[in-house]
Amino acid sequence: MRRVVFVGEAPGRNTDPSDPLNPGTASGQRLLKLTNRPAEEFTSFRRVNLLPAYPGEGWDGGRARRTALKLMPSLHGCNIILLGRAVEGAFAPQLAKSAGFQAAARGKLALVSAHLHAAADAMFLMIPHPSGKSQPYNDEGVRSLTAACLHALLADDREQLFRVLRTVSLAMRPERPKPSGHRSSPTP
Repeated sequence: MRRVVFVGEAPGRNTDPSDPLNPGTASGQRLLKLTNRPAEEFTSFRRVNLLPAYPGEGWDGGRARRTALKLMPSLHGCNIILLGRAVEGAFAPQLAKSAGFQAAARGKLALVSAHLHAAADAMFLMIPHPSGKSQPYNDEGVRSLTAACLHALLADDREQLFRVLRTVSLAMRPERPKPSGHRSSPTP
C-alpha cells in the first residue's frame, strides 16, 4: 500500500503548526468526513503544509513553490492529496515536467483532478480546499465526487480514481445544439 500524504496551504490562525490538518480543526473535520476514516487512521497519514505559519491575508506563492520542490523527493511512490488551487499551483512546475496521465472533472464551483507523475511514481489528487470557507463543498455533487476520488486514492485504486473522473467528465459535457431540421417558409 502506498503512503498517503495530505498537503495543505498553511496553518490556520488558531491551529497548531506542528499538527497540520488535525481532525480538531475545520479543515481536518471536513477531510475526516470526506475520507470516511476513523480519526486514528486519518492522523496516521502524513499531513504537511507548504507554509510554516499563518500567512494572514497574503499567500507567498514563491515560498510555497520552493517548499513543493523540496518535498518532491520525499513523495516518490506516494499518493498525494493537494488541498486547493494554491497548493496545486505550487506543484504545477513539477507536474508540468512529468510525463503522466491526467484526468479532471469540473463542477459548477470546483475542479477535482488527478495527475500520475510517472517519474516519481506518484499520484497527485487535487481537491477543493477543505476549510469551512470553501464554497464548492456547499454542492452535494462536489462533496460526492471528492469523497469518491479520496476513497479510490486511499484504497490505492488508481484505475477506479480515473474511472470516477472520466465518468463525471462525460456526464458534465454540455449537450451540443441540435441542428435545425426545419426550413423557414417564405412569407407571401
